[in-house]
Amino acid sequence: MSRDILILYASQTGNGEELAFDVQRELERWHFAVRVFAMDDYDLLKLPQEHMVMFIASTTGQGDPPDNMRSFWRFLLRKNLPADCLQQVHFSVFGLGDSGYAKFNVTARKLHQRLLQLGATPFYRRGLGDEQHELGIEAEFDPWLEGLIESLLNRFPLPSHLSVLPDDALRPPRCTVTFLSNGSVPVDSTVHLPAPVTAYPRRVDSAESRVPFVAPLLSNHRLTLDSHEQEVRHIELSLAGSGLTYEPGDVLVVQPPNQSSDSDELIQLLNLDPSSVISIAPNTQFKDVERSRPFFGIPMTVRELFERWIDFNSIPKRHFFSVLSFFATDSQQKEKLKEFSLKTQEGKAELYRYCIREKRTVAEVLFDFHSAVMPLEYLLETVPIIKPREFSISSSL
Repeated sequence: MSRDILILYASQTGNGEELAFDVQRELERWHFAVRVFAMDDYDLLKLPQEHMVMFIASTTGQGDPPDNMRSFWRFLLRKNLPADCLQQVHFSVFGLGDSGYAKFNVTARKLHQRLLQLGATPFYRRGLGDEQHELGIEAEFDPWLEGLIESLLNRFPLPSHLSVLPDDALRPPRCTVTFLSNGSVPVDSTVHLPAPVTAYPRRVDSAESRVPFVAPLLSNHRLTLDSHEQEVRHIELSLAGSGLTYEPGDVLVVQPPNQSSDSDELIQLLNLDPSSVISIAPNTQFKDVERSRPFFGIPMTVRELFERWIDFNSIPKRHFFSVLSFFATDSQQKEKLKEFSLKTQEGKAELYRYCIREKRTVAEVLFDFHSAVMPLEYLLETVPIIKPREFSISSSL
């Protein structure tokens, strides 16, 4: 009896992706063989041969599917697909949404319905997470995942020669960091490399948008008074030589960096040399190397990694606290980090008060729990990369 599981996710800001890998980590504790793909990265022609599939889908904007689901969704909506083409597929869907919007979790709802129309069979209930809940998406995700695993174990019991991996065990990181040099590059220099195309949202309907353009900055000045708490800026970019055209309603995508001073402070806290040149690669001891990162295989300095890629201004997830606890040398700090990572109501409430309600960032947590120096490999696993920002264009050339 095969214990192979496929997880397909659709995520705009990275939250759905993080949940997909949360599911993977939990299933691997029970020795399931798990593969994880973004929906548009998966070969849809293989879907009819899959047996157990979990779908995790976010809803964006006014009810739109995420960018990395659009090709997948268009294919599923084809009218010439046989009504029984997915009859071998058993599935469950979890959605991420916000009940403050009229089309709450519409992507997950539509996906669930379309899978039924194509002959797939739900083996476990649909879950619909709500950002409006005081505990966030996890308020629905935790009980959904617990029930999902129970349902899977009823179908695929743990083999007698295996035992479940402890929840409080530190597992090997899923990427490796190789130091190519230590301090051989001057501190005030960086390895200037073009941002890979894969770092930007894909626009399947526009060939020109697949290739990022490095636009020179012409002007950047503040419009609001210095005393005003909100900062509004006027920014001008040059598109000369780009060949790009646009019209009202198009979207400008900007890849923002972290502040150099903030990056240097965090690098120092983690006892790293900002001028060291490193290369990052997936850990090949794992079967699933599908979670590609745009910086894999690209030599860069530690400073460049922190400035351009690691989103240490994001709000950390529960898994971050769990991993960080293993590296705390102060007993009180270790105990508190473990408390934040608990799935109990008390643990969730503590995490909410400390982190979620206060919108405490990864960097702030690392400074608060300074005895825990997380290795770079685990930082890359538990902290998301900086996401591009999208801005609507309201003018024309």
